[in-house]
Parts: sequence; C-alpha cells; structure tokens
Amino acid sequence: MALGAYPNSVVPDISPMTYPNSVAQDIGLMTFPNSVATYIGLMTYPNSVVPDIGLMTYQNSVVPDIGLMTYQNSVAPDIGLMTYPNSVVPDTGLLAYRNSYDMSDVRDRKEEAEVSKLVRRLGRKGKNKGQFNMPTGIAITKAGDIVVSDTENHRIQIFSSDGVFKHMFGSRGNELTELCYPVCVAMTTDDCIAVTDSVNACIKVFAQCGEFQNKYGNDSFLEFPYGIAITHDNFMIVSDICKHKIFVLYPSGGIYSEFGSYGSKPREFDHPYYVTVNTKKQIIVSDSGNSSVKIFQFEGKLLRVFSANDFRIGDTFCAVQGVCTDSLDNTILICNNAVYIVTKNGRLWEVITAKDGLSYPKCVAFGHAGRLTVTQSVSSDRHEVLIMEYSPEDFKSLNSLLLYAISV
Repeated sequence: MALGAYPNSVVPDISPMTYPNSVAQDIGLMTFPNSVATYIGLMTYPNSVVPDIGLMTYQNSVVPDIGLMTYQNSVAPDIGLMTYPNSVVPDTGLLAYRNSYDMSDVRDRKEEAEVSKLVRRLGRKGKNKGQFNMPTGIAITKAGDIVVSDTENHRIQIFSSDGVFKHMFGSRGNELTELCYPVCVAMTTDDCIAVTDSVNACIKVFAQCGEFQNKYGNDSFLEFPYGIAITHDNFMIVSDICKHKIFVLYPSGGIYSEFGSYGSKPREFDHPYYVTVNTKKQIIVSDSGNSSVKIFQFEGKLLRVFSANDFRIGDTFCAVQGVCTDSLDNTILICNNAVYIVTKNGRLWEVITAKDGLSYPKCVAFGHAGRLTVTQSVSSDRHEVLIMEYSPEDFKSLNSLLLYAISV
C-alpha cells in the first residue's frame, strides 16, 4: 500500500473513499465535512498533520518515525496519508507531478482553511464557576446573555454575550428552588428561564437572578422531560424521552395537546431529545433514535419526516441532536458532529463543522446578535460552550431555490 511521491506532488496507488471536501480511507479514517480524523488519534494543525502516535514535523513537511518518506515540500507515506500544507489531495488514482497541480488553488484552499467561525470557547470540566460537567441545554436572553444548563453540576450558569461569566444558581435536590439533572432551557416571553428538571419530572421557571418563579407539570404525566421550546405567545413544548411523546402546555401549565408513542413509524418517536418551534408554530422534533427530523402542526398533525436518505450527507446513520431556528425561520440542526440548515426537501446544508472547533456538539441556540452558541461534552473530554459566527443573511440567497428552509 505504498505511496510514491515526487517533488511537490503526491501519487497514491490505493483508492480512498471521498466525500465533499474530505477524505476517507478504508484503513480507519473517519471524516466529517471539511476535516480529517482517525480512530487512532490524528489531530490537524496549520501546515501539518500530527498524530499522537509518533509523527515528527519539520519545515513544511511531515516526518514520522514509522515510515513516512519526505521530499521537497511533499510527503510520501507508506500507510496512505496524502497531505500538502493545509490541504488534502483526494480522489482515486490521482497522479500528480511537479507543476501539474495548480498552486494558486492550493493557496486559496490554505486561506479558506485558516478561516474559522469560532469566536470563543467557554469552560472546561470542573465544579467552579465557569466550569461544566456535561453542559447540555442552551438559550439566549433578550439582552444576548448565554444561559447554560450545567447538567451534572445540577445548576444554571449565565454568561455575557462575549462569554464572560456573570452568575449561577441551583443545587442538587427536589425542592422548588433545587434541580436534579437539569437538561434543556428556553426563555419565556417575559425573559425568564424555563428548565426541564428531568429527574424531578417537571419544568421550573426562574428569574435570571435565580429566584424561583413557577413549576409546571408533575410526575402524573411527565416522566423524564428533556427538550423544551416556547412559542411567541408563551405556550411550552416539552419532549419526554421515556414516554417518547411531545407535550404542548398552555401558558398556565395545563396540557393543550400531546402526541407520539414509542416506535419507528412516522408519527412515533424513539427518544425525541430536542424540540423547537418556528414563527408559524410548527413543532420541529429531533427524533434521535429514528435518526430523523419530524415536523408537526401545533395540534400534533404530522407534516413531514426527513431521514438519512433526505439528508444526503453520505452517512447511513445520522446522529441528530440539538435543533433551533434563526431570525429567518431557518431550521438549524446538529447532526453527526456538525451544524446544518435543514432545507425544504430535507437536505442538510452545512454551516459549522469540525474545522470550526466542533467535536461533540449537543445543543444549539441562535442569538439575535448573529451568532450560534453550541454546547458540547463527552464523559472524559470536552465540557464547554462554543460561540460561533453565523449570519442568516449569508444563506438568504437559498430562498430562491426550492431547497430552502422548512415552509409547509
């Protein structure tokens, strides 16, 4: 499986599998849009590829101690890596010699790769202020502050729009002022914080200062509330992942409608973790176990179902998670560790990827300052919040296409 290299070129003699803007090989590369990752520890840095299994880097080249041979500004691996500085030569059977590759294109790719939408990372694993233990839900106040449910620390933390810690409240327990594994958060019409208090099987509402305001629902109909969204007229939409059901609650807390049961049919759910609502009061559910997005009328009538075949991102299994809408009513979805816009026919339009800093994203929220804020966490790794540049106007031209955002 050796690759031979000429100056400034790469000659593969094996056949990698390619997706748009990425490379996947049949020897263990796992890829996401615009990035390269491996199961054995490849990490990318500007102008180089450095795995944690013995690569040593030199000027404009990569020299491993396990068999890579380098020539002038090029790399010849004997295990299948094909790299230029900040670029990848994909495709099968590519034969490239000196001057046969357009170097201006290489420079353009390099400049593009150096542009990241990441504004700031917040936090790491811990119990102190500004630290997290499995941050999950996220919401944005009218002033632009960032509200995070710090799930396994049993508290809510609030940061400024620029990521500066402001204050926190909550502790573990089952009293009205306490929380037990708070999962998702949403802002009410009067800018209070609604929290799905999962183990206590209810929704609690707090002022931003942390003062308890109200409690909705109880274990007579909720079992494990998870996702939450609030309409412009203060109705609450709550997903229950144990009952595999969606509840719509009046502003007073009573049940307006409920729909769903366990299963894989269009009107059924398998752990519907996250939910959002658009300005037309259409309920959009991230049905994680069925790897699909389902859209319902407010009363529960099914409108559309989108699954992996509709997404067309090259993966047969799609791990759908957080979902929200932006100021233009675009539906924004986390799927397979990237953030996408869901188009009218269900295709996913890439917005933020691993090259922007995503690794284990869970929940996403849009702020009217033109940013997306994402929580990401995994048991022994990152526990953080990412602030990302995003402008709905950048995708407005898609309105002229039949592909664009959900409109039923």
